[in-house]
Amino acid sequence: MPLVEGKMFSVNVVADYLYGIILGLVLALSLFLLAISARAHRKSGLRIVRFLSASFVVILVMDLIFIADYFSIVTVPFSSTVVLVLVLILLLFYYGIVRGLS
Repeated sequence: MPLVEGKMFSVNVVADYLYGIILGLVLALSLFLLAISARAHRKSGLRIVRFLSASFVVILVMDLIFIADYFSIVTVPFSSTVVLVLVLILLLFYYGIVRGLS
């Protein structure tokens, strides 16, 4: 294995960094979608959009818990695959919003 600044470079280090990047992307995407759905609720006043906003809040809270686990603030016994499922859910919500706005 190649040396990087005197330390062994391992697959686990790369996987940890990628997991952190994915957590950051989920955070940014859920905040973005929450802002879009809040704006859509103000414009339309539809009750269903309020429930959509609530789902983004739940995803945001879940991601904040995973980020706290990533930085060892709390311990969460979940697998990292849950985060990938969150990414897919957020992308589907985004597709639904874009499709519904056009």
